[in-house]
Amino acid sequence: MNNFEFKTLLFIGIIVAVILVIKFLSPSKENKLPYVLKTSWLTKGETKILEGIAEAGYFPFPKVRILDFVRYEYGRKIPIQYLSQVSSRSVDFLVCDTETFSPVAIVMCSPNDFVKRLSGKLGIPFIVIRKNTSPEEVKRIVLAGIQGEKNE
Repeated sequence: MNNFEFKTLLFIGIIVAVILVIKFLSPSKENKLPYVLKTSWLTKGETKILEGIAEAGYFPFPKVRILDFVRYEYGRKIPIQYLSQVSSRSVDFLVCDTETFSPVAIVMCSPNDFVKRLSGKLGIPFIVIRKNTSPEEVKRIVLAGIQGEKNE
């Protein structure tokens, strides 16, 4: 082995060693993720709504994806426009029966025409409740909405 070959192999060896040291000394990929835990999953206003729904005797499930509680009708090919309408959408609160966990109402913190139409198709009430509403008022609105009284 001549001097040039030796220096070339030594140079390559040093490069490989440096790469290995950097790889093993660098933090894991998990530590490089750019995320931090929120201090609360819900805002103060959303927490009041959740409390009011629970006081009304129902299970409030916050921030539920629409695809988690609806399915497509049997025997129908799913056109992409219908899939795209629900694939990334969610409701603020899905109100469910405490015994069967069946959805009984959808609560949104602001009006949403699509979700309102969807709730009509599903046969469950669409209820709009502002975030600054007291838990007692939320309870009254939810009970009235489920019993069929006009909310909007």
